[in-house]
Amino acid sequence: LVDGNFPRALYARKGRPKHMDEKPTSARAASELFLRNRAREETARVAAALRYTPAEQSQSQRGSARVRFDEDDDDPQPAPAASWVTRLGRERVAFVRGVYDSWQIGGALRYFGRSKRMRDATFKCFLTNGVIFLGSIALWTFVAKPVAAYFAGTSDITIAIQDTVFHILWVYPAYSISFILSCLWYQEIADCALAMRSEEPSAKARAISFRQWTRLVASEAYRAVLFLYFLLITLFVGQIPFLGPTISFFMLSWLNAFYCFEYRWLHDAWTITRRTDHVEKRAAYFAGFGVTFAAVGAFLPYFVGATLFALAFPLLLVLGVQAHPRRSTVRLPIFAAPKWLADLSTRLVVPQPAKR
Repeated sequence: LVDGNFPRALYARKGRPKHMDEKPTSARAASELFLRNRAREETARVAAALRYTPAEQSQSQRGSARVRFDEDDDDPQPAPAASWVTRLGRERVAFVRGVYDSWQIGGALRYFGRSKRMRDATFKCFLTNGVIFLGSIALWTFVAKPVAAYFAGTSDITIAIQDTVFHILWVYPAYSISFILSCLWYQEIADCALAMRSEEPSAKARAISFRQWTRLVASEAYRAVLFLYFLLITLFVGQIPFLGPTISFFMLSWLNAFYCFEYRWLHDAWTITRRTDHVEKRAAYFAGFGVTFAAVGAFLPYFVGATLFALAFPLLLVLGVQAHPRRSTVRLPIFAAPKWLADLSTRLVVPQPAKR
């Protein structure tokens, strides 16, 4: 820096950004310019690691940019890493980014503050799932069940009969009804959030033809079969010693994240194949996004965990709308086995056209 040779050698390289073409007039100016450029390089590197460019960050802060929902599906494949250590580091960054995006509650709450329809639908979800369904389970567990045990006895057979009757007469029917109603309210919340995200008015319901309706029914039936096999494989893998519970836990994380993003993908008219491919190409990110509620559900009874997920799902849905999934360095075939089983079941049930 003293003799002035270092600045000339530093800025003689080709391909430097425009802000690095400044010519220092003194040794002190050269040192200040060097430190300023290093700071800019570090900022650009961190922004690239978080999937955003500085221009996208400023547009996001101003809220003036119109965003394509499927833009992250067309991003180029990351360059091959030099070693497995570098690849593992990139996957770790993607996983942490998924966890970070799943906790951006402040940005999601702004959507609810701007829309009365979203607030009303969320209140209905809370009333149905939290007050009525979850409250009835708490009332049975802490009040009715001890009273019944006091009069009928505390034998294992008696308690098992009481729990079975309660589940058949109340839990299963109430859960099914609340699930159907919640899906309707989730769709309303998703429509409002997606309309605000794209700065467009809420889309009105459009009439669809009979052919489109049959395709929609067939697609949803295939999706139901696909996720049925996915859940069965998850339960089966969970019984494998040592690594089985860990793999099953991450499969549930991917499933939770898939549910959170699915309304956004349906808005963009993505097929089920494109949705599953999207998750497989970003497995680390979606594992991080869904890991929180997978951890919560692992320590709670099924219906309690499912109800808590239903209560938080309006917020998770909006988090999925505003998130930007980060692509992985490798594709993980998460849905390969469920797809194979679903395709096999389809071929066995649906008659194939005869070959001429």
